[in-house]
Amino acid sequence: MNRIASLIVRVYRRIFVVPNRKILWQIMDKVNALQKTSAVLSDIKKQIKTSDQEQQSYNNSIQEKHAELKKLTVSFMQEQRFHVESMQKEYAEQDLRIQDRFDELKTQLASCADEQRELAISNQADISKRDEHIHQQLDELKDQMHRQLQAVHVNEREIDLLGIKQQVCPHSNTKLSLIIPVCNTQKYLPECLDSVVQQDLEHYEVLCIDDGSTDRSPEILERFSRKYPFVRVFHTTNQGLGAARNFGLRHACGQYVCFVDSDDLIKPNVLRHLYDEISSRDLDVLYFDGESIYETPELEQKYPQYKRGYSLYRSHEYSEITDGQQLFCNMKANGDYREVVWLQMYKRAFLDKYALIFPERMLHEDTVFDFACMMQAERVAHKKLNAYIYRIRKNSIMTSPLTEKNVYSTFRCYLEIARLTSVLELRAEAAEWAQKELDGLRSLTLARYRQSGLDIKHCSSFFNAATRALFESMILGKN
Repeated sequence: MNRIASLIVRVYRRIFVVPNRKILWQIMDKVNALQKTSAVLSDIKKQIKTSDQEQQSYNNSIQEKHAELKKLTVSFMQEQRFHVESMQKEYAEQDLRIQDRFDELKTQLASCADEQRELAISNQADISKRDEHIHQQLDELKDQMHRQLQAVHVNEREIDLLGIKQQVCPHSNTKLSLIIPVCNTQKYLPECLDSVVQQDLEHYEVLCIDDGSTDRSPEILERFSRKYPFVRVFHTTNQGLGAARNFGLRHACGQYVCFVDSDDLIKPNVLRHLYDEISSRDLDVLYFDGESIYETPELEQKYPQYKRGYSLYRSHEYSEITDGQQLFCNMKANGDYREVVWLQMYKRAFLDKYALIFPERMLHEDTVFDFACMMQAERVAHKKLNAYIYRIRKNSIMTSPLTEKNVYSTFRCYLEIARLTSVLELRAEAAEWAQKELDGLRSLTLARYRQSGLDIKHCSSFFNAATRALFESMILGKN
C-alpha cells in the first residue's frame, strides 16, 4: 500500500504539480494583486464615505443659509409692501390736492378769459384807431428820417467841397473830370492814360487816385503828371475802388464827371462828342456804349458771356430826354440795362444835389451807385456811341475765384437797393422793375454762396453779426 501511495504521489507530481507550477505562480500573483486592489478599494470606499459625510454637512449648511435668506426675503418684501402702500396713500392725497388746485385755477382762468374778452370787445375800436395812428406816425418818421439822411449827406458833401474848393483847380473853366482809380495795374496803365490824354476835348482834367499801389504804378502816374499838366495824381492808402472814386468826386473841378478803370481804354476823340451831347441838352446823366476785349484767347473761351450775354453795346438807342426811372424801365424791358458807371457821363451838380457817392468796403459798388442815379435823375438820354473798351484780363474782379467778399458784396448790393427802393419815390412801373432787379440780386447772391462753398456761420471777415443774421434769413427763405 505504501508503495502504491508513494507511486501515486510521484505520478501526481509528475503529471499535475510540475507542469502547472508556473500557472500556480501566476495565479498566486493574481491573487496578491487582487488583494492589493481590494485594499485600495477599501481605502477609496472609506474616502467616499468621508466625502459623503462632508457633502451632507455642506448640504445641511446650504439648507440653513437658504432658510435664513428666505426669512430675510420675506421680511424685506413685507417692508417694501408697507412702504409702497404708504407712498400710494401719500400720492393719492397729493393728487387730490393737485386736482383741487387745478379746478381752482381753471375757474380763475375762465374768469380772466371772460374779463379779457369783454375788455377786447370794449377796446377793439380804440385799438384799431391807435394802430392806424401809429402807422401814420411811422410813415411820417420814415419820411422825416429819409429827409434828414439826405440833408446829412448833402451837408457832408458841402463841407468836403468847401474845403476842397479852396484849392486852386488847374483850369477855372474845367469842362470834364475823368476819375481813374489805380491799384497795381502797371501793365495796363500806360495804354489807359495814353487813350485819355490824347482826346480832342479842351479844358478837361484827369484825376488819378493811387489806391495804395505796391508796383510801379505810382512812377507811371508821376511821369504822366509831369508831361501833362491836366493830369492830377493823388496817393492814398488802399481802401478799395468805391473809396477811391469818392475821393476823386470830392476833388473833381469839372462841370461833368466820367469814370475810367485803369486797365481799360477810351476810344479816340469820343469825349468831345459826349461832352457836347450832355452839355447842349442839359442832361443829368448821358448813357453811351462800349465793347469788351479779351487779354488772351483762353479767357475768351472761359468767359464768353461778356461778348454774348453781357454785351456793352445796347441794342436800342434811347435818344429822347426822359427821367431816369422811365429810361430804367425802357432799358430793362429791352435787356439794355448795364450796371456799370464807366458807360455814363454825369453832371456834377446833379451828384452834389443828391449827395450821390459810392458804397465802400465792397465789390460791385457801381451797381448801387448807378441805380441810385437813375432813380433820381430828372433829365437823361442815351447816345448810341461805342466809346469805351472794357478789358477782360486774368486776376481781375470778374475773373477771380469767388470769396467771402464776393458773396458779401452781392448781398450788400441787394440790401442797398432794397433800402433805396423803400425810401425813394418810385412810380409803379419802376417799382416793379426794381423788384425784379432785387429778385435777380437775391438769386445771384444765393448762387454765388453755393458756388463758393462758404459756411455763413464761419464768415466774419466782411459779415458782421447783423448782416450774417440777415443773410441766414435769406438762405432759409425768410426774405
